[in-house]
Amino acid sequence: MRMGSVSTMAAAVLLSFSVSSLAIGQVATSVRSTARLIVKLRPGTAATMDTRRQTQSRTDRVRSLAARSALQLRASRDLGNDMVGLSLRSNLAGSTLDETLATLRADPDVEFAEVDQRRYARALPNDPLYLSQWYLQGVETSATNFEDAWDTTTGAADTVIAVLDTGILEHPDLAGRALPGYDFVDGESSTSFVAANDGDGWDDDPSD
Repeated sequence: MRMGSVSTMAAAVLLSFSVSSLAIGQVATSVRSTARLIVKLRPGTAATMDTRRQTQSRTDRVRSLAARSALQLRASRDLGNDMVGLSLRSNLAGSTLDETLATLRADPDVEFAEVDQRRYARALPNDPLYLSQWYLQGVETSATNFEDAWDTTTGAADTVIAVLDTGILEHPDLAGRALPGYDFVDGESSTSFVAANDGDGWDDDPSD
């Protein structure tokens, strides 16, 4: 009798977890199936109405648009100038988002339709030759992908970076910023310093 009670309780607990997991999964799916859109309706007679009637007119037009396109659309906010923010639930035809946008754009009452999504400005330099500086980007093998790093920080005056290279050439960007360093490039011989490019070998002058 006791074992039977334990078994019954265990089954109930497992069933509870299964139902909870199913509910969570259903919620997650329903959230993912919702898209936000921005739709601009073509100018109509609403322009001559007062604010309350304009809002009601746009609401009615969104409902008509949803019915014509077989989409589950709901006006979420009024953006002004005949633009409305819409929430799109999973549509009745099961179309993709691109197909849904194409359907809306083809409607005679729609001037344009776009996905409402966030865009982030990236901290990219305005150097004229930046596109040729592959080593600062993240699309090449061995590149440093500074573009993602600049989204986090662009550095600070108290940050010191050590660079191991053949030397330093004069450049306005480095004026007053380079700390004293060393030149570790040796000469080819006692009289040839082509690689060192400074007339001697190892010294405390890293300039080329």
